[in-house]
Amino acid sequence: MPRLIIYTCAFGLMGLLSYTTLSQPQSQQRMDKSTYFDYNETFFCEAHALPSPSKDSTLINIGFRMMYDLLDFRQLPTSATLQRGMYSATPTVIVEIRDDIGIIRYRNQWKDSIYTKTFEQTNSKTDFEYGAMNILLPVGKYSLTAILSEKENSQLRKVQIPSIRAPSLDSVGISKPIFVEYFDTTSHVVVPLLAGGNALFSTNNIYAILILSNVKDGDVYWYNCAPVANTNTDIISEWGNIPEVGGRAIPILNTYLSPKQNSGQEPPNKPIYTLTTVASSSLLSSFGLLTITLPASTIAPGKYKLSVAKVGTKDTAAQQFEVVWENMPLAFRSTRYLVESLYYIVSDDDFDAINSGSDVVKRRNVVKYWQKTFPSNDAVFNSTMAEYYRRVDYAYFNFQAIGESDGSKSDRGKIYILHGSPTSIEKNIQPGGQTQEIWKYSNKVKKEFIFELNSSSIYKLKEIIDVTAK
Repeated sequence: MPRLIIYTCAFGLMGLLSYTTLSQPQSQQRMDKSTYFDYNETFFCEAHALPSPSKDSTLINIGFRMMYDLLDFRQLPTSATLQRGMYSATPTVIVEIRDDIGIIRYRNQWKDSIYTKTFEQTNSKTDFEYGAMNILLPVGKYSLTAILSEKENSQLRKVQIPSIRAPSLDSVGISKPIFVEYFDTTSHVVVPLLAGGNALFSTNNIYAILILSNVKDGDVYWYNCAPVANTNTDIISEWGNIPEVGGRAIPILNTYLSPKQNSGQEPPNKPIYTLTTVASSSLLSSFGLLTITLPASTIAPGKYKLSVAKVGTKDTAAQQFEVVWENMPLAFRSTRYLVESLYYIVSDDDFDAINSGSDVVKRRNVVKYWQKTFPSNDAVFNSTMAEYYRRVDYAYFNFQAIGESDGSKSDRGKIYILHGSPTSIEKNIQPGGQTQEIWKYSNKVKKEFIFELNSSSIYKLKEIIDVTAK
């Protein structure tokens, strides 16, 4: 069956894309709709022991963020919607800290009210509520439990952090890394990622900050970050060969991190740190910071080991962490869907080549296709690929019908995958009683797509109009 060729500028990058109305691979593996609505972590919590002005105490900073979609929003009375919003939720985070012999040293709760103006925002997977708590405790080793609940005390999520070790003025120390999304020594602002102690997969470099104790002028540190090898050495990474990163780093002396609530940026309650510099006579002058940059070209989803050592000494530290693709599309998790979704934009020969080999090889073939066809500078993360599969997810569930369970293979689903959301949608009823849906694109696509509802309650593409020819 020959394909119908559509001229398009999908993503603003593509030239000619193929579109098929009938001939396509048939999948026997269906995606679970419940997973689609909860396919990534929704409550993140981190705890870091920071230097304190008192020699015998440490400041434990706890930061957390929770996805709007996780929370139970309720519609407000009309009289209360004008000032705040139409929907509200009241999350509560209960924090419990124990020392190394199991005695509870701190127990308290954080509570806030969140308001949204639309129902759609209550289901958002990209909007988060942020919060923070700061606790002053004696220097020592602690564990933490954080429970997110609603005002009726129903537990939604529980996070446990087994080891929080306070930095000491009396001994050399290298803390675990704090991964941050923004670091600027000029403005003295540091913005943590709050990804549960992990880093996030994106087009940006990853910055890790480590707290050093008993550091002095002239000290040099060596670091190495390498992927944790797969137990099966015969399996290649779907992201290609990820190189190790290493080198030497000079610490920032007489400086430590101070937690602060961010009231000047959006969202206003997002926790931040400030870089605080002290005089050499201060008790805190023996603390410093080590900053490590992990380039986006060397980072892909998976586990890594970061090793840090003070040159000329036996002082070393090693920490495993993960790079997490926080909003990984559901279609990307299924090898079958990962490959089949490419059928709309590649030739038959290219499709057959990509769809050959083991599942791991197929996944690698898909990633190579995107890296070659739509390169993303030096980053491993490919934003065009991510957007494409996000559209596949959306189409799968939003264009389903009784006779068409997979919306990504429907006519409307295919157009959405290729072009994204239309500028406007109109519905009308023809003189013969047929229901039509018209998708208009006023962007670079410059087309109108007319779908007509058939007797099986399925919208079929009836006509494509080039608006530039009108």
